[in-house]
Amino acid sequence: MKQLIVPGLLLLAIQLFAQSTSKKYLYSDRWEAGSPSGYFGERNGTGMKIIHNFDTLPYSGQRCIRIQTNGIEAWSGFFALSAGKWRAELNGDTSRLQYLHHYENLVLHIRAKEATTVNISFGEHSEPNTSLEDIAVTSSWRKVVLPLNRLHLYSINGLFGITLRGAATVYLDEIYVEGKAGAVMVEKAITQKTSDLRPIKVSIEKTGEDAFVLMRDGKPYYVKGAGGHVYMDRIKKYGGNSLRTWSHDGARAILDSAHAHGLTVMMGLWMQHERHGFNYDDKEAVYYQLLQFKDAVTELKDHPALLAWAVGNEVDLFYKNTNVWNAVQDVASMIHRIDPNHPTTTVTAGLDAAEIKLINERCPDIDFMSINTYGDLENTVPAGIRKADWKGAYMITEWGPTGHWEIANTDFKIPIEQTSSEKASVYRQRYQKIESDSGKCLGSYVFLWGNKQETTPTWYSMFLNDGSESEVIDVMQYNWSGQWPANKAPSIADLKINGKTALENVYLSAGVSASASATIIDPENKKIKYTWVIMPESTDKKAGGDFEKTPAELKGLIKKGNSNQIIFTTPKESGAYRLFIYAYDDNKNLAYGNIPFYVK
Repeated sequence: MKQLIVPGLLLLAIQLFAQSTSKKYLYSDRWEAGSPSGYFGERNGTGMKIIHNFDTLPYSGQRCIRIQTNGIEAWSGFFALSAGKWRAELNGDTSRLQYLHHYENLVLHIRAKEATTVNISFGEHSEPNTSLEDIAVTSSWRKVVLPLNRLHLYSINGLFGITLRGAATVYLDEIYVEGKAGAVMVEKAITQKTSDLRPIKVSIEKTGEDAFVLMRDGKPYYVKGAGGHVYMDRIKKYGGNSLRTWSHDGARAILDSAHAHGLTVMMGLWMQHERHGFNYDDKEAVYYQLLQFKDAVTELKDHPALLAWAVGNEVDLFYKNTNVWNAVQDVASMIHRIDPNHPTTTVTAGLDAAEIKLINERCPDIDFMSINTYGDLENTVPAGIRKADWKGAYMITEWGPTGHWEIANTDFKIPIEQTSSEKASVYRQRYQKIESDSGKCLGSYVFLWGNKQETTPTWYSMFLNDGSESEVIDVMQYNWSGQWPANKAPSIADLKINGKTALENVYLSAGVSASASATIIDPENKKIKYTWVIMPESTDKKAGGDFEKTPAELKGLIKKGNSNQIIFTTPKESGAYRLFIYAYDDNKNLAYGNIPFYVK
Protein backbone atom coordinates (compact mmCIF):
# COMPACT_ATOMS: atom_id res chain seq x y z
CA MET A 1 0.00 0.00 0.00
CA LYS A 2 1.44 3.37 -0.91
CA GLN A 3 1.72 6.10 1.73
CA LEU A 4 -0.20 9.35 1.34
CA ILE A 5 2.19 12.28 1.46
CA VAL A 6 1.36 15.96 2.04
CA PRO A 7 3.98 18.73 2.08
CA GLY A 8 6.37 18.25 4.99
CA LEU A 9 4.72 15.19 6.49
CA LEU A 10 4.58 11.44 6.02
CA LEU A 11 1.14 10.55 7.35
CA LEU A 12 -0.81 7.52 8.47
CA ALA A 13 -1.89 5.78 5.27
CA ILE A 14 -5.48 4.57 5.20
CA GLN A 15 -7.00 3.05 2.12
CA LEU A 16 -10.64 2.04 1.87
CA PHE A 17 -11.75 -0.67 -0.51
CA ALA A 18 -15.47 -0.44 -1.22
CA GLN A 19 -16.67 -3.05 -3.69
CA SER A 20 -13.37 -3.16 -5.58
CA THR A 21 -10.72 -5.83 -5.03
CA SER A 22 -7.59 -4.86 -3.07
CA LYS A 23 -4.07 -6.16 -3.58
CA LYS A 24 -0.93 -6.23 -1.48
CA TYR A 25 2.10 -6.96 -3.61
CA LEU A 26 4.67 -9.36 -2.23
CA TYR A 27 6.93 -9.44 -5.28
CA SER A 28 7.08 -7.12 -8.28
CA ASP A 29 10.65 -6.75 -9.59
CA ARG A 30 11.74 -7.24 -5.96
CA TRP A 31 10.34 -8.56 -2.68
CA GLU A 32 8.07 -5.90 -1.25
CA ALA A 33 7.45 -7.90 1.93
CA GLY A 34 9.08 -10.90 3.45
CA SER A 35 12.42 -12.65 3.51
CA PRO A 36 12.44 -15.26 0.76
CA SER A 37 14.28 -18.54 1.08
CA GLY A 38 17.88 -18.77 0.05
CA TYR A 39 19.83 -21.54 -1.63
CA PHE A 40 19.17 -25.13 -0.68
CA GLY A 41 21.98 -27.62 -0.53
CA GLU A 42 22.10 -31.15 -1.83
CA ARG A 43 19.49 -33.41 -0.27
CA ASN A 44 18.62 -36.86 -1.56
CA GLY A 45 20.53 -36.05 -4.72
CA THR A 46 18.61 -32.80 -5.26
CA GLY A 47 20.04 -29.32 -5.24
CA MET A 48 17.99 -26.12 -5.44
CA LYS A 49 19.12 -22.71 -6.60
CA ILE A 50 17.07 -19.51 -6.43
CA ILE A 51 17.80 -16.20 -8.16
CA HIS A 52 15.49 -13.53 -6.74
CA ASN A 53 16.21 -10.82 -9.32
CA PHE A 54 16.59 -12.70 -12.58
CA ASP A 55 16.60 -10.24 -15.48
CA THR A 56 15.50 -12.36 -18.45
CA LEU A 57 11.92 -12.50 -19.83
CA PRO A 58 9.96 -11.39 -16.72
CA TYR A 59 6.16 -11.37 -16.76
CA SER A 60 6.26 -7.60 -16.22
CA GLY A 61 8.82 -5.02 -15.21
CA GLN A 62 12.51 -5.88 -15.37
CA ARG A 63 13.01 -8.90 -13.10
CA CYS A 64 11.51 -12.13 -11.86
CA ILE A 65 12.46 -15.11 -9.67
CA ARG A 66 14.19 -18.17 -11.13
CA ILE A 67 14.19 -21.53 -9.33
CA GLN A 68 16.26 -24.49 -10.55
CA THR A 69 16.44 -28.07 -9.31
CA ASN A 70 18.68 -30.87 -10.52
CA GLY A 71 17.19 -33.95 -8.91
CA ILE A 72 14.03 -35.89 -8.21
CA GLU A 73 12.08 -33.35 -6.16
CA ALA A 74 12.78 -30.15 -4.23
CA TRP A 75 10.70 -27.84 -2.06
CA SER A 76 11.24 -24.15 -1.35
CA GLY A 77 9.40 -22.02 1.15
CA PHE A 78 9.06 -18.24 0.99
CA PHE A 79 8.81 -16.61 4.38
CA ALA A 80 8.16 -13.19 5.88
CA LEU A 81 11.09 -11.93 7.97
CA SER A 82 14.15 -14.01 8.80
CA ALA A 83 12.45 -15.36 11.93
CA GLY A 84 9.87 -17.08 9.75
CA LYS A 85 6.85 -15.14 11.07
CA TRP A 86 4.33 -13.51 8.76
CA ARG A 87 4.39 -10.17 10.52
CA ALA A 88 6.36 -6.93 10.45
CA GLU A 89 7.55 -6.07 13.96
CA LEU A 90 8.39 -2.39 13.72
CA ASN A 91 8.70 -1.00 17.24
CA GLY A 92 6.48 -3.79 18.51
CA ASP A 93 3.76 -3.06 15.95
CA THR A 94 2.45 -6.32 14.51
CA SER A 95 -0.46 -4.77 12.62
CA ARG A 96 1.16 -4.41 9.20
CA LEU A 97 0.82 -7.95 7.91
CA GLN A 98 -0.38 -10.04 10.81
CA TYR A 99 -4.11 -9.88 10.13
CA LEU A 100 -4.40 -11.50 6.74
CA HIS A 101 -8.05 -12.39 7.22
CA HIS A 102 -8.91 -9.57 4.80
CA TYR A 103 -7.29 -11.55 1.98
CA GLU A 104 -8.88 -14.44 0.16
CA ASN A 105 -6.37 -15.39 -2.57
CA LEU A 106 -2.66 -15.73 -3.11
CA VAL A 107 -1.92 -14.87 -6.74
CA LEU A 108 1.29 -15.57 -8.61
CA HIS A 109 2.47 -15.87 -12.19
CA ILE A 110 4.59 -18.81 -13.24
CA ARG A 111 6.27 -20.25 -16.32
CA ALA A 112 8.86 -22.98 -16.96
CA LYS A 113 11.90 -23.40 -19.15
CA GLU A 114 10.42 -26.72 -20.24
CA ALA A 115 6.96 -28.10 -19.43
CA THR A 116 6.68 -29.51 -15.92
CA THR A 117 4.30 -29.76 -12.96
CA VAL A 118 4.53 -28.09 -9.55
CA ASN A 119 2.69 -28.05 -6.25
CA ILE A 120 1.99 -24.77 -4.44
CA SER A 121 0.88 -24.57 -0.79
CA PHE A 122 0.21 -21.78 1.68
CA GLY A 123 2.03 -21.68 5.00
CA GLU A 124 4.96 -23.76 6.24
CA HIS A 125 3.28 -27.17 5.93
CA SER A 126 0.86 -25.82 8.56
CA GLU A 127 -2.14 -25.24 6.30
CA PRO A 128 -2.81 -28.68 4.74
CA ASN A 129 -6.17 -27.74 3.24
CA THR A 130 -4.77 -24.89 1.19
CA SER A 131 -2.68 -26.25 -1.68
CA LEU A 132 -2.79 -26.81 -5.41
CA GLU A 133 -1.23 -29.99 -6.73
CA ASP A 134 0.11 -31.00 -10.14
CA ILE A 135 -0.19 -27.56 -11.70
CA ALA A 136 0.81 -27.77 -15.36
CA VAL A 137 3.45 -25.17 -16.21
CA THR A 138 4.64 -24.40 -19.73
CA SER A 139 7.03 -21.90 -21.27
CA SER A 140 4.24 -19.30 -21.33
CA TRP A 141 3.35 -17.26 -18.25
CA ARG A 142 0.32 -18.58 -16.37
CA LYS A 143 -1.67 -16.94 -13.58
CA VAL A 144 -2.25 -19.22 -10.57
CA VAL A 145 -4.79 -18.37 -7.85
CA LEU A 146 -4.50 -20.15 -4.51
CA PRO A 147 -7.73 -19.73 -2.45
CA LEU A 148 -7.20 -18.79 1.19
CA ASN A 149 -10.84 -18.73 2.24
CA ARG A 150 -10.50 -21.78 4.51
CA LEU A 151 -7.92 -20.10 6.74
CA HIS A 152 -8.19 -17.70 9.66
CA LEU A 153 -4.94 -15.98 8.62
CA TYR A 154 -4.29 -14.29 11.92
CA SER A 155 -0.61 -15.22 12.26
CA ILE A 156 0.90 -17.36 9.54
CA ASN A 157 4.20 -19.16 9.94
CA GLY A 158 5.52 -18.97 6.41
CA LEU A 159 3.98 -17.56 3.27
CA PHE A 160 3.93 -20.14 0.50
CA GLY A 161 5.89 -23.13 -0.67
CA ILE A 162 6.54 -24.55 -4.12
CA THR A 163 7.56 -28.11 -4.92
CA LEU A 164 9.31 -28.88 -8.21
CA ARG A 165 9.36 -32.38 -9.67
CA GLY A 166 12.51 -33.63 -11.36
CA ALA A 167 15.26 -31.51 -12.86
CA ALA A 168 13.32 -28.36 -13.72
CA THR A 169 13.55 -24.58 -14.01
CA VAL A 170 10.58 -22.34 -13.25
CA TYR A 171 10.10 -18.58 -13.01
CA LEU A 172 7.80 -16.62 -10.66
CA ASP A 173 6.65 -13.02 -10.97
CA GLU A 174 3.93 -10.58 -9.87
CA ILE A 175 3.05 -12.23 -6.55
CA TYR A 176 0.37 -10.68 -4.37
CA VAL A 177 -2.43 -11.40 -1.94
CA GLU A 178 -5.88 -10.37 -3.12
CA GLY A 179 -8.36 -8.86 -0.72
CA LYS A 180 -12.04 -9.41 -0.19
CA ALA A 181 -14.47 -6.94 -1.66
CA GLY A 182 -15.47 -4.26 0.83
CA ALA A 183 -12.48 -4.83 3.11
CA VAL A 184 -11.04 -1.88 5.02
CA MET A 185 -7.23 -1.83 5.05
CA VAL A 186 -5.23 0.19 7.55
CA GLU A 187 -1.46 0.38 7.38
CA LYS A 188 0.59 2.37 9.86
CA ALA A 189 3.46 4.66 9.00
CA ILE A 190 5.73 6.61 11.29
CA THR A 191 5.04 10.36 11.17
CA GLN A 192 8.11 12.41 10.33
CA LYS A 193 9.20 15.47 8.41
CA THR A 194 10.22 14.64 4.88
CA SER A 195 12.52 17.67 4.89
CA ASP A 196 14.77 15.77 7.34
CA LEU A 197 15.46 13.01 4.81
CA ARG A 198 19.00 13.81 3.75
CA PRO A 199 22.19 11.73 3.97
CA ILE A 200 24.38 12.25 7.01
CA LYS A 201 28.10 11.71 6.50
CA VAL A 202 29.66 8.92 8.56
CA SER A 203 33.39 8.19 8.54
CA ILE A 204 36.19 6.64 10.58
CA GLU A 205 39.11 8.81 11.54
CA LYS A 206 42.45 7.59 12.80
CA THR A 207 43.43 9.54 15.91
CA GLY A 208 46.60 7.74 16.95
CA GLU A 209 48.89 4.75 16.47
CA ASP A 210 46.09 2.29 17.30
CA ALA A 211 43.20 4.67 17.89
CA PHE A 212 40.10 5.49 15.87
CA VAL A 213 36.84 7.39 16.21
CA LEU A 214 33.56 7.02 14.34
CA MET A 215 32.37 10.41 13.15
CA ARG A 216 28.76 11.19 12.26
CA ASP A 217 27.82 14.62 10.96
CA GLY A 218 31.23 15.87 12.06
CA LYS A 219 30.87 14.67 15.66
CA PRO A 220 32.22 11.60 17.51
CA TYR A 221 29.61 8.84 17.64
CA TYR A 222 30.18 5.89 19.98
CA VAL A 223 27.70 3.13 19.16
CA LYS A 224 25.43 2.07 22.01
CA GLY A 225 23.44 -0.36 19.98
CA ALA A 226 20.94 -3.19 20.07
CA GLY A 227 20.58 -6.08 17.62
CA GLY A 228 16.98 -6.12 16.39
CA HIS A 229 14.36 -3.59 15.33
CA VAL A 230 11.54 -3.97 17.88
CA TYR A 231 10.94 -1.70 20.89
CA MET A 232 12.85 1.17 19.31
CA ASP A 233 11.33 3.57 21.81
CA ARG A 234 12.96 1.61 24.63
CA ILE A 235 16.40 1.68 22.99
CA LYS A 236 16.19 5.46 22.96
CA LYS A 237 14.58 5.73 26.40
CA TYR A 238 17.28 3.62 28.04
CA GLY A 239 20.18 5.54 26.49
CA GLY A 240 20.94 3.58 23.30
CA ASN A 241 21.51 5.28 19.97
CA SER A 242 21.59 2.61 17.25
CA LEU A 243 20.19 -0.71 16.08
CA ARG A 244 21.46 -3.43 13.80
CA THR A 245 19.72 -5.54 11.17
CA TRP A 246 21.01 -8.72 9.55
CA SER A 247 19.40 -8.11 6.16
CA HIS A 248 17.73 -5.30 4.23
CA ASP A 249 14.26 -6.88 4.40
CA GLY A 250 11.80 -4.09 5.19
CA ALA A 251 14.74 -1.68 5.27
CA ARG A 252 12.91 1.50 4.33
CA ALA A 253 10.31 1.09 7.07
CA ILE A 254 13.00 0.21 9.63
CA LEU A 255 15.07 3.26 8.69
CA ASP A 256 12.01 5.52 8.82
CA SER A 257 11.02 4.20 12.24
CA ALA A 258 14.58 4.46 13.58
CA HIS A 259 14.85 8.04 12.32
CA ALA A 260 11.56 8.95 14.00
CA HIS A 261 12.98 7.58 17.27
CA GLY A 262 16.33 9.36 16.94
CA LEU A 263 18.31 6.19 16.22
CA THR A 264 20.74 5.07 13.54
CA VAL A 265 20.88 1.72 11.73
CA MET A 266 23.74 -0.56 10.79
CA MET A 267 22.07 -2.03 7.72
CA GLY A 268 22.79 -5.68 7.05
CA LEU A 269 23.18 -7.12 3.57
CA TRP A 270 22.50 -10.83 4.00
CA MET A 271 25.04 -12.71 1.93
CA GLN A 272 24.01 -16.31 1.36
CA HIS A 273 25.85 -18.99 3.31
CA GLU A 274 27.77 -21.96 2.02
CA ARG A 275 26.18 -24.03 4.79
CA HIS A 276 22.78 -23.29 3.21
CA GLY A 277 23.96 -24.51 -0.16
CA PHE A 278 25.26 -21.33 -1.81
CA ASN A 279 28.26 -21.91 -4.05
CA TYR A 280 30.76 -19.06 -4.19
CA ASP A 281 32.33 -20.64 -7.26
CA ASP A 282 29.01 -20.09 -9.10
CA LYS A 283 29.68 -16.81 -10.91
CA GLU A 284 26.07 -16.38 -11.98
CA ALA A 285 24.72 -16.74 -8.44
CA VAL A 286 27.37 -14.38 -7.05
CA TYR A 287 26.59 -11.81 -9.76
CA TYR A 288 22.86 -11.77 -9.04
CA GLN A 289 23.48 -11.48 -5.31
CA LEU A 290 25.67 -8.44 -5.97
CA LEU A 291 23.00 -6.97 -8.24
CA GLN A 292 20.40 -7.34 -5.48
CA PHE A 293 22.65 -5.47 -3.03
CA LYS A 294 23.36 -2.76 -5.58
CA ASP A 295 19.64 -2.08 -5.84
CA ALA A 296 19.34 -1.87 -2.05
CA VAL A 297 22.32 0.45 -1.64
CA THR A 298 21.08 2.74 -4.41
CA GLU A 299 17.65 2.97 -2.77
CA LEU A 300 18.76 3.44 0.84
CA LYS A 301 22.11 5.26 0.71
CA ASP A 302 20.72 8.76 1.34
CA HIS A 303 18.56 7.93 4.34
CA PRO A 304 19.61 10.00 7.38
CA ALA A 305 19.25 7.06 9.79
CA LEU A 306 21.78 4.94 7.91
CA LEU A 307 25.03 4.50 9.84
CA ALA A 308 27.00 1.76 8.06
CA TRP A 309 26.69 -1.26 5.79
CA ALA A 310 27.31 -4.75 7.21
CA VAL A 311 28.32 -6.93 4.26
CA GLY A 312 27.35 -10.45 5.33
CA ASN A 313 26.83 -11.98 8.74
CA GLU A 314 28.87 -15.02 9.78
CA VAL A 315 29.48 -16.18 6.23
CA ASP A 316 32.49 -17.97 7.73
CA LEU A 317 30.36 -20.28 9.89
CA PHE A 318 31.12 -23.90 8.88
CA TYR A 319 32.49 -22.73 5.54
CA LYS A 320 35.28 -24.12 3.35
CA ASN A 321 35.25 -21.94 0.24
CA THR A 322 37.27 -18.80 0.99
CA ASN A 323 36.08 -17.23 -2.28
CA VAL A 324 33.31 -15.76 -0.16
CA TRP A 325 35.80 -13.04 0.84
CA ASN A 326 36.22 -12.10 -2.83
CA ALA A 327 32.44 -11.65 -2.99
CA VAL A 328 32.50 -9.57 0.21
CA GLN A 329 35.11 -7.31 -1.38
CA ASP A 330 33.04 -6.91 -4.56
CA VAL A 331 30.04 -5.79 -2.50
CA ALA A 332 32.10 -3.41 -0.35
CA SER A 333 33.77 -1.94 -3.46
CA MET A 334 30.36 -1.44 -5.08
CA ILE A 335 29.13 0.37 -1.97
CA HIS A 336 32.09 2.75 -1.99
CA ARG A 337 31.43 3.61 -5.64
CA ILE A 338 27.74 4.34 -5.03
CA ASP A 339 27.69 5.63 -1.45
CA PRO A 340 30.52 7.92 -0.31
CA ASN A 341 28.81 8.71 3.00
CA HIS A 342 28.78 5.40 4.89
CA PRO A 343 31.53 2.94 5.86
CA THR A 344 31.47 -0.81 5.29
CA THR A 345 32.12 -3.75 7.57
CA THR A 346 31.80 -7.53 7.52
CA VAL A 347 30.71 -9.64 10.49
CA THR A 348 32.45 -12.87 11.50
CA ALA A 349 31.40 -15.65 13.87
CA GLY A 350 33.93 -15.11 16.60
CA LEU A 351 37.53 -14.08 16.05
CA ASP A 352 39.84 -16.20 13.93
CA ALA A 353 43.31 -15.00 12.98
CA ALA A 354 43.25 -16.96 9.71
CA GLU A 355 40.07 -15.16 8.64
CA ILE A 356 41.46 -11.78 9.64
CA LYS A 357 44.43 -12.55 7.40
CA LEU A 358 42.13 -13.35 4.48
CA ILE A 359 40.07 -10.19 5.03
CA ASN A 360 43.25 -8.12 5.24
CA GLU A 361 44.44 -9.60 1.96
CA ARG A 362 41.23 -9.76 -0.05
CA CYS A 363 38.90 -7.06 1.32
CA PRO A 364 40.62 -3.66 1.15
CA ASP A 365 37.22 -1.94 0.93
CA ILE A 366 36.14 -3.17 4.38
CA ASP A 367 36.49 -0.06 6.57
CA PHE A 368 36.22 -1.71 9.98
CA MET A 369 35.93 -5.22 11.38
CA SER A 370 32.85 -6.57 13.17
CA ILE A 371 32.79 -9.61 15.42
CA ASN A 372 29.99 -11.64 17.03
CA THR A 373 31.29 -13.04 20.30
CA TYR A 374 29.70 -14.26 23.54
CA GLY A 375 31.54 -16.19 26.23
CA ASP A 376 34.81 -15.60 24.38
CA LEU A 377 34.44 -11.81 24.39
CA GLU A 378 37.14 -11.27 27.00
CA ASN A 379 39.63 -13.09 24.78
CA THR A 380 38.64 -10.85 21.85
CA VAL A 381 38.68 -7.49 23.62
CA PRO A 382 41.18 -5.94 23.76
CA ALA A 383 44.04 -8.39 23.20
CA GLY A 384 42.60 -10.88 20.70
CA ILE A 385 41.85 -8.41 17.91
CA ARG A 386 45.42 -7.10 18.05
CA LYS A 387 46.95 -10.55 18.25
CA ALA A 388 44.98 -11.46 15.11
CA ASP A 389 46.72 -8.49 13.40
CA TRP A 390 43.68 -6.36 12.62
CA LYS A 391 45.18 -2.88 12.33
CA GLY A 392 41.97 -0.89 11.96
CA ALA A 393 38.90 -0.09 14.03
CA TYR A 394 36.35 -2.73 15.00
CA MET A 395 32.95 -3.28 16.61
CA ILE A 396 31.36 -6.05 18.65
CA THR A 397 28.16 -6.59 16.68
CA GLU A 398 26.64 -9.41 18.75
CA TRP A 399 27.32 -10.06 22.40
CA GLY A 400 25.30 -11.17 25.39
CA PRO A 401 24.95 -14.28 27.54
CA THR A 402 27.33 -17.19 27.39
CA GLY A 403 26.49 -19.18 24.26
CA HIS A 404 24.78 -22.56 24.37
CA TRP A 405 27.82 -24.09 22.63
CA GLU A 406 30.31 -22.81 25.23
CA ILE A 407 28.56 -23.33 28.58
CA ALA A 408 28.49 -26.26 31.01
CA ASN A 409 26.28 -29.25 30.14
CA THR A 410 24.47 -31.77 32.28
CA ASP A 411 25.81 -35.29 32.02
CA PHE A 412 22.79 -36.03 29.81
CA LYS A 413 24.21 -33.50 27.32
CA ILE A 414 21.84 -30.57 27.86
CA PRO A 415 23.37 -27.04 28.04
CA ILE A 416 22.60 -25.21 31.29
CA GLU A 417 21.18 -21.75 30.63
CA GLN A 418 22.12 -18.85 32.89
CA THR A 419 19.31 -17.31 34.94
CA SER A 420 18.23 -13.73 34.25
CA SER A 421 20.34 -12.59 37.22
CA GLU A 422 23.42 -14.47 36.04
CA LYS A 423 22.97 -12.95 32.60
CA ALA A 424 22.63 -9.46 34.09
CA SER A 425 25.99 -9.91 35.79
CA VAL A 426 27.78 -10.95 32.59
CA TYR A 427 26.08 -8.23 30.51
CA ARG A 428 27.54 -5.69 32.94
CA GLN A 429 31.03 -7.26 32.93
CA ARG A 430 31.17 -7.68 29.16
CA TYR A 431 30.00 -4.15 28.43
CA GLN A 432 32.73 -2.82 30.71
CA LYS A 433 35.25 -4.90 28.78
CA ILE A 434 34.01 -3.46 25.46
CA GLU A 435 34.15 0.10 26.81
CA SER A 436 37.70 -0.45 28.04
CA ASP A 437 38.90 -0.51 24.42
CA SER A 438 36.89 2.50 23.19
CA GLY A 439 40.01 3.92 21.55
CA LYS A 440 39.89 1.15 18.91
CA CYS A 441 36.43 -0.34 19.39
CA LEU A 442 33.73 1.90 17.90
CA GLY A 443 30.93 0.45 20.05
CA SER A 444 28.68 -2.57 20.12
CA TYR A 445 25.26 -4.11 19.47
CA VAL A 446 23.80 -6.19 22.30
CA PHE A 447 21.88 -9.36 21.38
CA LEU A 448 18.94 -9.90 21.15
CA TRP A 449 16.74 -6.83 21.48
CA GLY A 450 13.63 -8.88 21.04
CA ASN A 451 12.50 -12.46 21.54
CA LYS A 452 13.31 -15.70 19.75
CA GLN A 453 13.61 -19.44 20.20
CA GLU A 454 17.25 -20.48 20.08
CA THR A 455 17.95 -23.57 22.21
CA THR A 456 15.28 -22.16 24.58
CA PRO A 457 12.76 -19.29 24.28
CA THR A 458 14.78 -17.24 26.78
CA TRP A 459 18.45 -17.95 26.08
CA TYR A 460 19.16 -14.88 23.94
CA SER A 461 15.84 -13.05 24.34
CA MET A 462 16.20 -9.76 26.19
CA PHE A 463 12.40 -9.52 26.35
CA LEU A 464 9.69 -12.12 26.76
CA ASN A 465 7.19 -12.29 23.92
CA ASP A 466 4.81 -10.08 25.93
CA GLY A 467 7.44 -7.33 26.23
CA SER A 468 8.35 -8.07 29.85
CA GLU A 469 11.85 -7.02 30.96
CA SER A 470 14.40 -8.68 33.22
CA GLU A 471 17.49 -7.44 35.06
CA VAL A 472 19.36 -7.61 31.76
CA ILE A 473 17.43 -4.56 30.51
CA ASP A 474 18.12 -2.77 33.81
CA VAL A 475 21.81 -3.39 33.29
CA MET A 476 21.73 -2.16 29.69
CA GLN A 477 20.01 1.04 30.82
CA TYR A 478 22.85 1.55 33.28
CA ASN A 479 25.47 0.61 30.70
CA TRP A 480 24.13 3.12 28.18
CA SER A 481 22.98 5.97 30.41
CA GLY A 482 24.73 5.58 33.77
CA GLN A 483 21.30 5.55 35.46
CA TRP A 484 19.45 2.61 37.02
CA PRO A 485 15.68 2.44 36.50
CA ALA A 486 13.48 3.64 39.34
CA ASN A 487 11.76 0.24 39.47
CA LYS A 488 14.23 -2.60 39.11
CA ALA A 489 13.36 -6.11 38.00
CA PRO A 490 13.29 -8.98 40.52
CA SER A 491 16.33 -11.23 40.82
CA ILE A 492 16.60 -15.01 41.12
CA ALA A 493 19.13 -16.53 43.51
CA ASP A 494 18.70 -20.24 42.93
CA LEU A 495 16.50 -22.81 41.24
CA LYS A 496 16.25 -26.44 42.35
CA ILE A 497 14.31 -29.65 41.70
CA ASN A 498 14.12 -32.01 44.69
CA GLY A 499 16.85 -29.90 46.27
CA LYS A 500 19.27 -30.31 43.34
CA THR A 501 20.65 -27.63 41.03
CA ALA A 502 21.15 -28.14 37.29
CA LEU A 503 24.85 -28.87 37.77
CA GLU A 504 23.91 -31.73 40.09
CA ASN A 505 22.16 -33.52 37.17
CA VAL A 506 18.48 -34.00 37.97
CA TYR A 507 17.18 -37.47 37.06
CA LEU A 508 13.55 -38.33 37.76
CA SER A 509 11.32 -41.35 37.24
CA ALA A 510 8.34 -41.09 34.91
CA GLY A 511 4.92 -40.14 36.27
CA VAL A 512 6.00 -39.36 39.85
CA SER A 513 5.69 -36.25 42.00
CA ALA A 514 8.63 -33.90 42.38
CA SER A 515 9.17 -30.55 44.04
CA ALA A 516 10.81 -27.38 42.78
CA SER A 517 11.78 -24.13 44.45
CA ALA A 518 13.37 -20.81 43.61
CA THR A 519 14.57 -17.84 45.64
CA ILE A 520 13.19 -14.59 44.20
CA ILE A 521 14.07 -11.16 45.54
CA ASP A 522 12.38 -7.92 44.52
CA PRO A 523 14.36 -4.70 45.21
CA GLU A 524 11.17 -2.79 46.04
CA ASN A 525 9.66 -5.71 48.02
CA LYS A 526 6.72 -5.87 45.63
CA LYS A 527 4.33 -8.77 45.45
CA ILE A 528 5.49 -11.39 42.98
CA LYS A 529 3.33 -13.43 40.63
CA TYR A 530 4.78 -16.81 39.66
CA THR A 531 4.37 -18.85 36.48
CA TRP A 532 5.93 -22.31 36.09
CA VAL A 533 6.18 -24.09 32.74
CA ILE A 534 7.44 -27.53 31.69
CA MET A 535 8.67 -28.07 28.14
CA PRO A 536 10.50 -30.91 26.43
CA GLU A 537 14.06 -30.12 25.41
CA SER A 538 14.13 -28.72 21.89
CA THR A 539 14.76 -31.22 19.11
CA ASP A 540 14.94 -28.50 16.46
CA LYS A 541 18.30 -26.99 17.37
CA LYS A 542 20.07 -25.19 14.53
CA ALA A 543 23.28 -23.24 14.07
CA GLY A 544 23.99 -19.60 13.38
CA GLY A 545 20.63 -18.34 14.61
CA ASP A 546 18.60 -20.22 11.98
CA PHE A 547 14.88 -20.44 12.71
CA GLU A 548 13.89 -23.02 15.33
CA LYS A 549 10.45 -24.21 16.39
CA THR A 550 9.54 -23.63 20.03
CA PRO A 551 8.67 -26.83 21.91
CA ALA A 552 5.06 -27.06 23.06
CA GLU A 553 4.36 -26.45 26.74
CA LEU A 554 3.24 -29.57 28.62
CA LYS A 555 -0.05 -28.77 30.35
CA GLY A 556 -1.49 -30.23 33.53
CA LEU A 557 1.76 -31.29 35.21
CA ILE A 558 2.00 -28.46 37.77
CA LYS A 559 -0.11 -29.80 40.66
CA LYS A 560 0.44 -27.55 43.65
CA GLY A 561 1.83 -24.10 44.08
CA ASN A 562 1.38 -20.59 42.79
CA SER A 563 4.49 -19.31 44.53
CA ASN A 564 8.22 -19.91 44.57
CA GLN A 565 7.61 -23.56 45.54
CA ILE A 566 5.63 -26.11 43.54
CA ILE A 567 4.80 -29.80 43.27
CA PHE A 568 4.67 -31.24 39.76
CA THR A 569 4.19 -34.60 38.10
CA THR A 570 6.96 -35.74 35.80
CA PRO A 571 6.15 -36.54 32.15
CA LYS A 572 5.40 -40.17 31.33
CA GLU A 573 7.79 -40.36 28.37
CA SER A 574 11.52 -40.64 28.91
CA GLY A 575 13.80 -37.87 27.70
CA ALA A 576 15.13 -34.42 28.55
CA TYR A 577 12.89 -31.59 29.76
CA ARG A 578 13.19 -28.12 31.23
CA LEU A 579 11.26 -26.55 34.09
CA PHE A 580 10.94 -22.77 33.66
CA ILE A 581 10.02 -20.18 36.28
CA TYR A 582 8.85 -16.63 35.49
CA ALA A 583 8.51 -14.33 38.51
CA TYR A 584 6.78 -11.01 37.74
CA ASP A 585 6.42 -7.83 39.74
CA ASP A 586 3.42 -5.54 39.08
CA ASN A 587 5.29 -3.47 36.47
CA LYS A 588 5.99 -6.19 33.83
CA ASN A 589 9.48 -6.76 35.19
CA LEU A 590 10.52 -10.31 35.90
CA ALA A 591 13.17 -12.79 36.94
CA TYR A 592 13.40 -16.10 35.13
CA GLY A 593 15.37 -19.30 34.95
CA ASN A 594 15.10 -22.90 33.89
CA ILE A 595 16.53 -26.19 35.08
CA PRO A 596 16.97 -29.26 32.86
CA PHE A 597 15.91 -32.67 34.12
CA TYR A 598 15.87 -36.13 32.61
CA VAL A 599 13.01 -38.59 32.91
CA LYS A 600 14.02 -42.24 32.89
